[in-house]
Amino acid sequence: MQADPTLDSRLVREGLEKWAPRPTFPFGRPVPGHNVVIPNLMSLEGVGYAFIESEKLLQEDPADYRREIAELADFVLNARSLTYSSLAYRTTPPQPDIYITAPSLYSHIYKEGLGVPSGKRGHAARALVRMMQRQTGYRLLGHGKVWRDILDDEIAMGLLDIRRREVSFQTVAAGLAAAGTLSATVRLPSAVNRANGSVRQMSSHARSDQMRSPRKLAKTFGEVQFRLAEAVGPELLRVIASSQTGVKLVADAPLEWLPINGLPLGLCKTVSRITTTPGNLQIGLLARTGLIHLSPDAFRNILIISALAPEDPISAILLDMIEEWQPIYGNQVRLRIVKVATRGEFIAALNAFQGAVMIFDGHGGHDGADGVATLRVGRDEISIWDLKTEIRIPPIVILSACDTQAADRSHATTANAFLAGGAVTVLGSLLPVDARDAAMLVARLIWRLAEFLPAVTGKDGRAHLWSEVVAGMLRLHLILDLISPLLKAGSITSANYHDINVRAITATTNREDNWWDDALHSVAAILGLEPERAAEMGREVIAASDAIRYIQLGNPELIVIKSKALLRDEGYDI
Repeated sequence: MQADPTLDSRLVREGLEKWAPRPTFPFGRPVPGHNVVIPNLMSLEGVGYAFIESEKLLQEDPADYRREIAELADFVLNARSLTYSSLAYRTTPPQPDIYITAPSLYSHIYKEGLGVPSGKRGHAARALVRMMQRQTGYRLLGHGKVWRDILDDEIAMGLLDIRRREVSFQTVAAGLAAAGTLSATVRLPSAVNRANGSVRQMSSHARSDQMRSPRKLAKTFGEVQFRLAEAVGPELLRVIASSQTGVKLVADAPLEWLPINGLPLGLCKTVSRITTTPGNLQIGLLARTGLIHLSPDAFRNILIISALAPEDPISAILLDMIEEWQPIYGNQVRLRIVKVATRGEFIAALNAFQGAVMIFDGHGGHDGADGVATLRVGRDEISIWDLKTEIRIPPIVILSACDTQAADRSHATTANAFLAGGAVTVLGSLLPVDARDAAMLVARLIWRLAEFLPAVTGKDGRAHLWSEVVAGMLRLHLILDLISPLLKAGSITSANYHDINVRAITATTNREDNWWDDALHSVAAILGLEPERAAEMGREVIAASDAIRYIQLGNPELIVIKSKALLRDEGYDI
C-alpha cells in the first residue's frame, strides 16, 4: 500500500480492520427444506437468522405450502418494517417489499407439448409433459405406474432433471434479488398459469371488432380475477395485500389483474414484472440491482417516434393531443418528434437520440402462441428482436401500441425485446388499446415529467422511483375514465370533475390507499347511487379502462429521481 494512501484505500483498510462476523441467532422453529421457502430463508439469513431443517416434510399440496410461505413471508416483512422510518428513504425510496414468483413453461408447451418422440419410445416423456401442463400445486402429481414409467425412462428423466434444475436456478436468482433488499417472497402454485383460458377469453373480447357491453366485459374480467384469486388462495392474498412499498412479479401470468382490496393488483400497489420466459432474460434482469440516480432534468428531452402511415385514421391523434397540451408543457420539456416510414429511419431515429425516454406511437401485433411480436413502421412489420443489436435503446421505453406484451401470446414480445436490447424498463400493453385513450395517457405522462416531477422531488419533496411515477399516472388514468364520461353526459359539473381529479392527484402522490374508493364514493353521492350500483359501475370502469392494459416491465424501481435542491436540503455536497 502507498505511504500516503488515497481516501478510498484508507477507508477500505479501516473497514477491514473493524470488520467482525455478523452475530447469528436461531430461528424459532425448524423449517422444512423446499424450493418454496428458500427465498424467504435467504432474506432472513441476511439479517442473522440461523435455521435448522425440519425432518418433517410438507404434506398437503397446496395448503401446507401456502401456510409455510405465508408464515415466513410475514416474518420477513416484520423484520423489514423496523426500517420503514429511515431518514434515508427521503432521498432513496425503499424497493418493493414483496416478490411474487410463479415458475412457468413456454406458452406453446401448454398448448402443443414439447415434441417428444411419438410411439412407445416417447410414452413416458409425453406423460411427464402432460403432468407439467396440468400441474396446479407445488408438486408434480401422477399415479404410481406413471411415475414408475418416468423413472425407468431416459428421455423422461432427462426432461425432469432439466426442469428441476431450471426451477431451482430461478428460485435462487429471485431469492438473491429479494434478499438484497430484505424483501419477502410469495411463491405461487402453478394453478395461476392455468388461468390462461380465462385470459384468452378476455383477450378475445378486447380484440373483438364489436364493442362489448360494459357488463359483459366486467363479467369476463371478473372471471379472470376469480381464477387468479382462487389459484393464489386467501393466505397468500393476505400477504400480498400487506405490501407497503411495492410488488415485484416474476411470472408470465397477468398477475397485475389479481384482485386486491377491490382493485387489480397493478393499480392497488406499485407493481413491475419480469417474465419467467425467456429464462436468460429473466436471470439477466434479476441480476440488475444497481440504482440509477437521475435528476428531473434528465427527463426534459423526450423522443417521440411516430410510425403511422399518413393515411392511417389514427395517424394524427397523438400528435394533435400533444399540440393541444403544448401550452401546458411550456418550455419544461423538449419533444423531439420524428416521423418514420421505414426500418432504416426507425433505426436512425433511435441511434441519434441520447436521452432517457422514448415513446413509440404506432401499431403493434403478435400472432399465435409461438409467434414473434412486431411493430408496424410505415407499411413494414419489424421485430425488435432482429434489431436489438443495431439500435441504441434508451433506459425508459413507452410503447403506445397494441399487444406489446400480449397476455395470450408467446414470450417473444416487443417489450421483452427492448429489455433484451438494454432498456431498464418498458411500459407495455397486455391487450389492444384505444388510440385516443393511449394519446391521452402519453400526454399526461409528458405533463408529469414537465410539471409533476420537478415539484414532488424538489426541496420540500422526496425522491420518487420511476415505478411510482408510472403507477400514479395509471391510477389517474382510471380516475379519468370514471369521471370524463359523466362530465360529457352532463351528469357531473366541471367543478365536480376538478374537485375529484385534484383529490385523486393529492391522494396518489401521498401514497394514500383510499384514492379509488374516495373518487367512487364522490361520484355515487353526486349521482345518488346505491352502494351496490356504485360498486358495479366501478367494476365496469376498471374492466374497460386502458389502465389495466398497461404494465411496467423490467426494473423501473431501480430508477431513482431526485433534485439537487432536495439533496442540498439533506446536507449532501453536490
